[in-house]
Amino acid sequence: MAATLQVYSYLTALVDGVLEEFGSLTSPNSVSLTGNVRKIKATVGTTTTKTLYESSTDLPATFSLALIACDFDVYLEQIADNDGSIGDEAFAQLLRGSGVANKWGIPFIIPKQAAYANYSKNFAGGTVDVITTIRCRNLSSSQIAECLLLLFL
Repeated sequence: MAATLQVYSYLTALVDGVLEEFGSLTSPNSVSLTGNVRKIKATVGTTTTKTLYESSTDLPATFSLALIACDFDVYLEQIADNDGSIGDEAFAQLLRGSGVANKWGIPFIIPKQAAYANYSKNFAGGTVDVITTIRCRNLSSSQIAECLLLLFL
């Protein structure tokens, strides 16, 4: 099945009395993808980690684009090491939720499965690899979180 992802993003910032505007509410950025879309929704309990995607066990093992969103703040972890030759290279960042149950916050888009393993700062070196694992970690001790992963295959 063919899928078209349209992303509308619009941000404003008032900086020293000057309004800076980014993006558009009327003209989306579009990406045309050929293939299926796999939807993975997971409840992430308090102080718990949940694996959303693992290339060694999930089929298919590759994706063209991934979109991740949550309702409450979680940490998103991506691991690259396709063939086990480098060792797991992890990257984690905060994924901002809406703060309201079952309402998605700011989504994070991984535009390709490509990544660097064994990366050296300032683009000095590394091995072209792919993202093999995507996990969410809920650090809250009182609030469960819902995470959504859309894999465009």
